[in-house]
Amino acid sequence: MRENLLPMKEPLRSRALRIANSHQAAAFANPLRRKLLLSLTAREASLADVARLMRVDLRRVHHHATALCALGLLTVVRERARAGRAIKMYRAVARSFFVPQDLVPAEPASPLAVEMELSAARIRAATRSGVLYDVDESGAPRMRAVSRPNADAVPAVEIWKVLRLSRSDALRLRDELANCLRNYAERENERGETYLLHCALAPKRRTTRALRYPL
Repeated sequence: MRENLLPMKEPLRSRALRIANSHQAAAFANPLRRKLLLSLTAREASLADVARLMRVDLRRVHHHATALCALGLLTVVRERARAGRAIKMYRAVARSFFVPQDLVPAEPASPLAVEMELSAARIRAATRSGVLYDVDESGAPRMRAVSRPNADAVPAVEIWKVLRLSRSDALRLRDELANCLRNYAERENERGETYLLHCALAPKRRTTRALRYPL
């Protein structure tokens, strides 16, 4: 699922249906149910139409639609007459849905996170000749990656930093990182190579004992 991070302002939140319980929230963690429900937020359709568009077996679509109806997220809006049994037309009960953070199900590592870890491992193998273990000026143990010759020619990098910043500097860094990513997103080239990029900034959780981090 593509994730777009938006500031959730009150008018936008008020227009969305607020999810009320963990059973409803769990529906959004299921990729097929999520796609089925969101495909019916702006239009009505029969399950046969949905199955054809999603290229999914009709029985699976019917199973998930029945579950979504039981959860109060999907409803039958009308029946289309035809010879024999009428065709039920379905639609989501809202155009958008807001799941409070305390109800968001814990998700397993995303496919992109797994691919990033594998790609980073390949880059480490290609750009490092090894790891040097020694002590710093104060006698504290440390480990340092030793680069291969011409490693800088590889258009890839893996950086971890632990920084002590004021709140204003942390906010400034957050905005600078977001602007940098937006600038390069605008320069995407269909003929270019595909790169994975993950950038995160978060306050470190407090621990009861000091930890040393390698540079």
